[in-house]
Amino acid sequence: MQLQPMTELSPDFIGIYLHLISSKMYGMQIQLKFDLTTMDMKKIRSIDPLVHKFDGPNSIGFPSVDLRSNVLTGLGTEEDLMISCSLTVTANATMTPCDEIETSPESSSEPLKEEESNNFRHLYLNSDQSDVTIVIENETIPAHKFILSARCPIFADIFEAAGGIDINSLVIEGMDLAEVKGLLEFIYKDEVSNLEELAEGLLRAADAYELPKLRTLCEGIMYDRLTETSAAQLLILAHVCHADDLKTKVLVFIADHLNGVAASEGYKDIVLYPELLDEIIRSTAQKNSSEGSIESVGETLIKDSGGRMQTTTHVTL
Repeated sequence: MQLQPMTELSPDFIGIYLHLISSKMYGMQIQLKFDLTTMDMKKIRSIDPLVHKFDGPNSIGFPSVDLRSNVLTGLGTEEDLMISCSLTVTANATMTPCDEIETSPESSSEPLKEEESNNFRHLYLNSDQSDVTIVIENETIPAHKFILSARCPIFADIFEAAGGIDINSLVIEGMDLAEVKGLLEFIYKDEVSNLEELAEGLLRAADAYELPKLRTLCEGIMYDRLTETSAAQLLILAHVCHADDLKTKVLVFIADHLNGVAASEGYKDIVLYPELLDEIIRSTAQKNSSEGSIESVGETLIKDSGGRMQTTTHVTL
């Protein structure tokens, strides 16, 4: 529920909205009734019920409930305003024999998530009903707490942890402006228009903000860029971003192209991740063992002429 102390229609009026996000209410009739009282239940204002047919996540309510002066007059000097909302949901029930019920992808939770995001599209970068500002590189981006919370568990945790403290702005660090806009575009639209350009940064963001679908989308793009030159760095990226599908595919690729990958400049950074060295050795051993062409695989860490640690993989035939 959101209270607007000064509405866009007039600063003299207050507005009240309820943000509806549940996908389980599609097609149902919803009746809202708001009451404004003091904390000891002294009535200030009752608002006639509003009837609405739920056709997707949105905000419904009253842009001009009453004059601010009228509401303030009803409150004592030390009294707080309490807003109560009664929500009644009704639906026409139909009986369907069990053997006629079919399950489909449309009934799963993931498509419903996409359908929710489709209803949020018009609010992307839209200041209408915005109640929080994203701050990045001295730029500000309007956003909506209920959308961020519904689509991203990390944002939900941030707002929940705030308790009664009203968060008006969030400063995002570790990302550039384009990446933050891409992250928000995914949250609002379930897609990113320039994902090809932002895939690496958004893969990191998908891990940080716990967005598995965005991670999957980025993994596909990054895998298409896999070469002997890029394999080592891509393996490290997949490892630190918990992109397990991408990591598995890169390990298979490295096992098939070990000599070329080991000669790449990026392979020297693998030494910083001993666990990845172990996985490369195991993956290579399993591949060659299945081909019946290898007896053992070992690896030795040596220093190059500059004193930097690098890895040499020894294969015994």
